[in-house]
Amino acid sequence: MAITDHGRAPTWLFKSDIAAAYRHIPMHLLWQIKQVNMSQGLCHIDQNIAFGTCTAPTIWCSFFMLVMWIMIHIYSCLDLLHYMDDTWSYDMDLNLIYYEPYDSWLP
Repeated sequence: MAITDHGRAPTWLFKSDIAAAYRHIPMHLLWQIKQVNMSQGLCHIDQNIAFGTCTAPTIWCSFFMLVMWIMIHIYSCLDLLHYMDDTWSYDMDLNLIYYEPYDSWLP
């Protein structure tokens, strides 16, 4: 690890927001019939979780807690912090990787 002019290693702070990821969680078939949307006289059944119900945050947080548990305990990302649909941490490595979808250099 290289040392900066200030005598300490640089720290990169990064944050990830996965606000729309909950829409990829499929719901049970019996629950899907409760999520019928009408459009131009036709019924459309929403097969994924709809974030307008009172149980949606509980379902999402249960799933996200599992993902965070795996990242912390299996992949040893001990300094990974999270809340609802946000994760953030830091990296003290100078090596950044170019990430094309965001046209950015990330730790």
